[in-house]
Amino acid sequence: CHRARRDFAGLAPGPAALRGRVHGIDLCASPETGREGVFLGTSIDRWDRSGMGGLSGHWVREAEDEEAAPFELSDGERLVLVEPEGAQVLRAPLLERELAEPAGVLLRYRERLIAEGEELVAVGWLEEAGGFDPSEAYRGHGYRWVMRRGERGLTLAPPRGLVPSLVLATAGRLAGVLPVLALAAALVLTYRGAR
Repeated sequence: CHRARRDFAGLAPGPAALRGRVHGIDLCASPETGREGVFLGTSIDRWDRSGMGGLSGHWVREAEDEEAAPFELSDGERLVLVEPEGAQVLRAPLLERELAEPAGVLLRYRERLIAEGEELVAVGWLEEAGGFDPSEAYRGHGYRWVMRRGERGLTLAPPRGLVPSLVLATAGRLAGVLPVLALAAALVLTYRGAR
């Protein structure tokens, strides 16, 4: 993994990692807390006491939603438009609290938010003019560069601890593939042994 660029001068199309400050164009607003940001992920979990005669339990996901809006990433001088559709958001700051619910039901509300002014690393695909005529503007803003999801996706995360998070996310994706590879290897060895 290469280092994220802090200076956006001399960018080139293709895969890129950029580090800068978030400047919202449109903001997503939380209906629960009123906080605003360029990314909002929410979930509501219900405590289920069905195990062990009601003495123990576990959280069950009741609802989950994610919302993201295009934003500017700035190095202090230059701007890159980030189109976050389909982005994987790692380690966004988390707010968690219990919600009062009648009839003794315990609910947990969780909210992840990327707020205006936060430092962020965006790893994705960089395109010149973002597919629209460079003379045109996006909502009154002129952009030379746009970052979006590429073949390897788009990842957004605070800069601290990004590499370990990417390694864990990749390992998690591979965990689903490894049993299939092991089965295929076993079948090949069995076939070779039977010959």
